[in-house]
Amino acid sequence: MHAFWEAVDVLLSSLCLCIVVIFSRYIATEIYLRGRGRMRLRAAIGIAVMAGGFAVMLGAAAFGRHHEEAGESVRWMMQPPWVVIPGTGAFVAAIGLLCLIRVFSPDEWGRWGWVVCAGIALAATTISILT
Repeated sequence: MHAFWEAVDVLLSSLCLCIVVIFSRYIATEIYLRGRGRMRLRAAIGIAVMAGGFAVMLGAAAFGRHHEEAGESVRWMMQPPWVVIPGTGAFVAAIGLLCLIRVFSPDEWGRWGWVVCAGIALAATTISILT
């Protein structure tokens, strides 16, 4: 079963890396041709950041599953500094998601759209950690 999830992680991680490359090119072209501040540019940045974070998380999971499937110990992956890698990926993905929420929230909400969503996410994460 681990081999299946390893393959899923590798599939999604590699596609996320492709998205990062494609959106990075798009962002550079958009800035060069049209300048900054356009909604589609902000959306592309959010997607690229989110995909980059997911690529790191899924890549770390695939790496761990591969080594575990080979019968190797992966306990070292839960020790500093290695444990920081998937956590950093999750943080980067969360920032990308908040960027997308900010871009696509109705203008009438102002900053409250992403601020409330960030608060909900922090509360849910805190509850998850404490229980």
